[in-house]
Amino acid sequence: MDWETEEKSEWINLGAPVAFGETTGWIELPLIKQYFNSSGYARIDYRALDADTDELLQYMNSKGTMVDYSDYWTGYVGRAAHHILAGTRSSTTRPISVNQFYAQ
Repeated sequence: MDWETEEKSEWINLGAPVAFGETTGWIELPLIKQYFNSSGYARIDYRALDADTDELLQYMNSKGTMVDYSDYWTGYVGRAAHHILAGTRSSTTRPISVNQFYAQ
């Protein structure tokens, strides 16, 4: 994001399509610090595409409606984060969730 204009960057492709249980591997994302004397962090918006249709990945929300998947997390300079998407996309009883943890 450009902090002066508040414009977001273009979407960045994070790798080739993966199947259940696979990973894209490590991807380095550019982060622009908002404050000079901070450790460095930025909001990262992301979404997932369906590999077969090239459209936004959909999941069933708690009301039983299929909706587009998107989310955001805060990224920090020098930290490597794992984002794990888990659950069942077509179920209200086992909804999807994203877990995040940092590599040491």
